[in-house]
Amino acid sequence: INYFFFEPTHTIKLNTQSQAIQLAVFFIEGILISVLSESMHYAFRSSEKRQEEVQRIQANLNKSHRRISSILESISDAFVTINKNWHFTYVNPQAVRLLNSTKTKLLSSTCWEVFSESQDSRFYRKLTEVVRTQKPTIFEYYFQPKKIWYEMHVYPAENGITLYFNDISR
Repeated sequence: INYFFFEPTHTIKLNTQSQAIQLAVFFIEGILISVLSESMHYAFRSSEKRQEEVQRIQANLNKSHRRISSILESISDAFVTINKNWHFTYVNPQAVRLLNSTKTKLLSSTCWEVFSESQDSRFYRKLTEVVRTQKPTIFEYYFQPKKIWYEMHVYPAENGITLYFNDISR
């Protein structure tokens, strides 16, 4: 027998069928361990990549949120968002000033608590109309308790309405 220059020093000699089965099981276990190890390594790398992607998306979302908040807080009109339950969900500083309140108080109130006498008014009808029709509207409204005329711009939103308004009584 030609062994390419070197004669083997060890050989596997299988004397019984049981030894052949044990050797086959040994090789299969080795292959399975190798495949499982590679799968775990791949899953770990994928998990790290997903986590990095989630962190990147979260950072971009936070950056966008800060940018939008900065824009909304810098506009000269009062701006509020109201959800489907009529709770304020966002108020900019101009809205706080025009409504003569605090941000905390407004965010814990419904628009009907702030504009309490308005439930039987044109204001109420216009806001509920925007919710019902999903069409924007512009109107003037005299708020008796503050003795202020507001120009109201009301727009439908996915989860309620948004209002831009300013004092036009001056």
